[in-house]
Amino acid sequence: MLSVLPSQIVDESFISLILRITARNGFTSPYDWMDAKSFDAVTKGKLSNKQHNCLSELIPLPEPNLNIKPNAKHSALFTCTDTESPRVCPQCINDTGYLKKAWRSIGYLYCDRHQLTLIDVCHHCGEKLQWSVALLSNTCTNEYCAKQLTSTPINAGIAELFIDEICDCLLADLFLSNPFSTYLPHQSYPQFTNLPDTLIRGLELLTEKLKFQAFVEQLKGTTSPFATLPIKYQLFPLRLLTRHLKASWPVEQWVDGATERVHCHTTPHSNIDEFIVTVEDAVKLLSIPRTLLANTIPQLSEKKAIPSTLRVNIAHLTSGKK
Repeated sequence: MLSVLPSQIVDESFISLILRITARNGFTSPYDWMDAKSFDAVTKGKLSNKQHNCLSELIPLPEPNLNIKPNAKHSALFTCTDTESPRVCPQCINDTGYLKKAWRSIGYLYCDRHQLTLIDVCHHCGEKLQWSVALLSNTCTNEYCAKQLTSTPINAGIAELFIDEICDCLLADLFLSNPFSTYLPHQSYPQFTNLPDTLIRGLELLTEKLKFQAFVEQLKGTTSPFATLPIKYQLFPLRLLTRHLKASWPVEQWVDGATERVHCHTTPHSNIDEFIVTVEDAVKLLSIPRTLLANTIPQLSEKKAIPSTLRVNIAHLTSGKK
């Protein structure tokens, strides 16, 4: 079935090898010779033993490394700092015709050789890049665009960020996009579109006082779903953000001053329908022991063990707490 089997280049990603094998054998997509689940596992770097054995019947594969140590956790948002979708240096692809393994990690923001930003969207059409043989010719993966990919020099403001700082900026941008978040979503991989722009937005919230003040005013504003609750509930998303930061940021010094109520909105301490937090946060917010919390929430009373990360709705308990 596969007559041409190129060898993997030293710094090449495995998904790049799969794409090159696809192109060299005259296929337009890996789905032409791989099943969808196996290709999806390749893009995530998570081939099962069964998938590995099946794929090894088609192409030479090294034995799986069973002694891989888990990476340090850099973010409360996601467990892996590799990306699910492509990030590329267009100039490198023009020069070499393959995708580098290092580009999968969000810790690498730009190409060391060309000093160009690694891109995950096409600058012509704005579409997010997909795993496609089109990448090997430095072409946009959106078939309606199909223009040559381009990049620009890395923004100086984010060029020197460490991995923990990068993860913090992604977390900050999550709260900018969803300012009234009261718990963190579960993500296996970083979620973003246009990583450089995402990092710049998050960095501004963490380091610029005016951006921070605007965010606080949004949390305190009359359009907030928590506008009628005591101030500690209104600003809980801010506390949630700063508590999960890995690096040190100016925003942490501004939080305490933000808790001072400037004025009251409508009728204070009204009931709301939903305020979902983890059990750990519920105990802290309500200042009650876990046993009392369990007795107040039917969802918990039936459990023998209560995980700290379990999400519970404490809306009916918020109105009387200051």
